Amino acid sequence: MLEEERKSRLKDELRAVRESLSNLISTHGAMEGALYPFWKRDAAEWPERAFPYGGSLNPFADPGVQQEGRVNETAYRIMGAGQVLNASIRGARSMGSSVWDRAEIDRLTQWINTYANRAWKLPYFLLVPDRDDSNPWTGYRLADESSMHGGSGEYVKLVAQQFASGKHPGLAPEGPPGAETVAGFYDSAELILIQAVSAFLDLGDAAAEDRRALRRRRPKSFLRDDNSGDDVLAVDVTAHQVEYPSETLRFKIHGGKRYEAETYAEILNEIWTGYSSSTDNEPLALGRRQDAAARLASKTNRDRLQALVGRGIEPTAEEREILLYSTFSVPDQFRGDQPFVWALKDIQLVLVDDLYDPECYELGADVPSRPSGQVRFLKAQTERALLESIGEFVSSR
Repeated sequence: MLEEERKSRLKDELRAVRESLSNLISTHGAMEGALYPFWKRDAAEWPERAFPYGGSLNPFADPGVQQEGRVNETAYRIMGAGQVLNASIRGARSMGSSVWDRAEIDRLTQWINTYANRAWKLPYFLLVPDRDDSNPWTGYRLADESSMHGGSGEYVKLVAQQFASGKHPGLAPEGPPGAETVAGFYDSAELILIQAVSAFLDLGDAAAEDRRALRRRRPKSFLRDDNSGDDVLAVDVTAHQVEYPSETLRFKIHGGKRYEAETYAEILNEIWTGYSSSTDNEPLALGRRQDAAARLASKTNRDRLQALVGRGIEPTAEEREILLYSTFSVPDQFRGDQPFVWALKDIQLVLVDDLYDPECYELGADVPSRPSGQVRFLKAQTERALLESIGEFVSSR
């Protein structure tokens, strides 16, 4: 009778897991619904947000604020649903601790926690961005955040694999292609979520229904697919391709500082702290290089704009816009049939080469035209290429 009571309570806990999973999936759908106006419009057509509020303007009457309020509310619902799902899984295990492998329970709950706390961020910040943000959201920022506070390494690899496949620049996606990339990633993540939790439930159902006492069972792995044997949470990602030259490297940044190291990664890590120490796969390493190049280009262009204005030279609205917003994404001016010619006084425009390189896009993709004129391109496809874009290798003599 005691055993039957334990199995009955286990069934109740498994039912709670099913309800929690359904709730998390539905809140993900609610997020897409809350973002719908932004998915289907160009940035110029988004509801206006009047910041800062002044006079008698009621911020809650602003349609943009109302829409963001719905998005934020849904984000908190997703985080809460993830916590409830994990609590339900742990509750089921407390009734049948000898049913599931503990290490796999920990992996699953860690993955769910990372998914729930991050699942809403990328679509929100990509589709509802602050145009003046010089530190925009990218797939790599999501990977960095996902690795914080004990985040799931497997989830980080999933992010890196999706947003830095090597066939499209992993910077800030825009327009319909960007929306498709984001939606495709979360469809993949949701499928993994369903498969992993379903495998957990299948093992629990079997334990609750057969005649063996729960305490007589041996903990069993449940994250491996019965047919293929593949681990549901595991992600195959190309290892970090560290380049090892035949001799000690001596490198000098344009303008001054010198470095000496045995690998290109070591020099990059000195310039951009954290590059190689927290990179364990090539897609994420590529993403960090592209992100670093974009940040350097953005700072350089903004500094040059400030210097230009300081000299009493006022650029046109178009030139100002290009200097401010052309590093993490491609400006509309560069998408015309004829290459855009940059010729603003003696001001050199700095861009990331990957955004204009056909080899960085899927076959058949619409690659933007590479602007000409006084333009300097930073290449990030390899470690050596990025270093050669910002300095030069020198001999020991």
